[in-house]
Amino acid sequence: MCSWLKDIGTLPAFQPSMCAVDDSLGLQWASAGQTEASWPARCDHAMVVLPKEQHVLLMGGVARGRWALQDVWHSADAGVTWHCSIAAAPWSARSGHAAITWNGQVLLLGGVGRRGLCGDVWKCADGIGTEWTEVSSSGPWPPRYGHSLVLLDSGEEALILLAGVGLGRFLNDVWRSDDHGETWSLVTSAPFAPRAAAATVATGGLILLAGGRGEDGCLDDLWMSPDAGLTWSELFVNGRLRPPALSGASLHCVDGQLILMGGFDGETHHNTLWQGLLKESSVSWTRHTAPWTPRYCHCVAQMGPLMLLTGGHGAEGDCRDTWTSPSLQFFCSAAVELSVLSRAITKRFGLSLELWETGILPHLLPSIALRLQRSGRSKKDSYRVASLDTPVCVWSDTKPIQIHHRHG
Repeated sequence: MCSWLKDIGTLPAFQPSMCAVDDSLGLQWASAGQTEASWPARCDHAMVVLPKEQHVLLMGGVARGRWALQDVWHSADAGVTWHCSIAAAPWSARSGHAAITWNGQVLLLGGVGRRGLCGDVWKCADGIGTEWTEVSSSGPWPPRYGHSLVLLDSGEEALILLAGVGLGRFLNDVWRSDDHGETWSLVTSAPFAPRAAAATVATGGLILLAGGRGEDGCLDDLWMSPDAGLTWSELFVNGRLRPPALSGASLHCVDGQLILMGGFDGETHHNTLWQGLLKESSVSWTRHTAPWTPRYCHCVAQMGPLMLLTGGHGAEGDCRDTWTSPSLQFFCSAAVELSVLSRAITKRFGLSLELWETGILPHLLPSIALRLQRSGRSKKDSYRVASLDTPVCVWSDTKPIQIHHRHG
């Protein structure tokens, strides 16, 4: 049993692909523990994850359909608790902006506020969103809101900005920056219809853009670019099942499959989860339903093997909740159980407790699970620990290994 523990040097760093809950990532959701977050209800905000600090930052947005916000909130426990980093950031109050993390920095650009459209770029590197520096007050791209911003993940260090609303019209232009948003160059005017509030993701060297809102209402198309936004082709749907025309949905890629979440079709808010399998120039969709209330203009961000969803707007107004996929209880229970088993494991294999906690546990569970478990020691009611009769699943290379513990 677990003889691999003797050879610490062969243990890989924890990766989301090692996680036994990959199949449920983005499809099974649970409340992060609070009915309402401490930040005001909002939609059209921005949210990013800082991988090094394991912090989630929530920025700006609009409340009650008219009040633009300029606050920044951060969470160190995957959205269980939130703290206000700054009530009034140096950038103007806005919504419909975009933000992303790049090399430990948060970049925020565009949006619309009380003063009109924004074309500025700001950056922050303090890990909690307090200290901001203006990169540029305006760029060569027209000021806009409802645009998309992605970071290429194919080895190229580049930001791609596309679409949105600006200059009194919907846009379909594509811009690129190779220097953290300081300078931009026009890539192309894309062949897809001009639009805003599209769902966009960069994965495996591809950029995928779904739906949005255009001159004639909500859109139901899906486009792909294999070359950093230079050329685009429309993907066709295999089968009869397909998402409706949606604005304000979110799009993510999990283990090679797309997940399109939420959105608004012009009449109805949705809490549908559309799982898409890409195959060459086509996509096949299956449909699931989320437990969170139907909404659009929400934010979804991924923190390793965990997804977080915040805010949005639904039939009853703006939302003020935080959801995670999968449940935080899964990771917390595994972390607690491994801690309970630590004495027996370290004794059996002659390991020091320090080596177990600093050299082995970080390879078995994502850091956010360990952080939540440690903070949970003083919050016994925050998480329910699974029965110790349940096998604990840890990972070596890419294979799950079960450690059984029985009472007595």
